[in-house]
Amino acid sequence: MRSKLLIAMFLTGGMLAVVQAQPGGGFGGIAGGSVTGLIVNKAVQEDLKMTDAQVTKTMEWAKEFRTKAMEIRKDKGVDFGGGKGGFTPPTPEQLEKLVAANAEIRKVSYKELGDVLKKE
Repeated sequence: MRSKLLIAMFLTGGMLAVVQAQPGGGFGGIAGGSVTGLIVNKAVQEDLKMTDAQVTKTMEWAKEFRTKAMEIRKDKGVDFGGGKGGFTPPTPEQLEKLVAANAEIRKVSYKELGDVLKKE
C-alpha cells in the first residue's frame, strides 16, 4: 500500500509539473490534462465536429466549471498548501482525497458535457 502511495505521489508531482508548463495551465488556467483542458482544445473540437454554438457553450462551461471543480476539491478536503504562497507536497492522505475529488470532478463534467455535445 505504501509503495502505491509513493508512486502516486511521484506521478502527481510529474503531472503538476506538466500542467504548470502548459500555456494557461496550472490550477488557475483552464488548460491541462483535465476534461476542461481537452474540451477547449481546438484539435479536439474539430475531431468531435463541434458546431460554433457548441464551441461557445463549452468554452463558457469550462470557465465556470473551474470554480465548481475547486469547490468539489474543497468539499473532499483537498488543500493545496492553504494559500501560503507555495506548493506543499501532498501527504498520502491528501493524495487519496485528491483521487476521490478528481473522480467526482470527472463524473460531474462528463454529465454536464453530455448536455452540450451530440451523442455521435
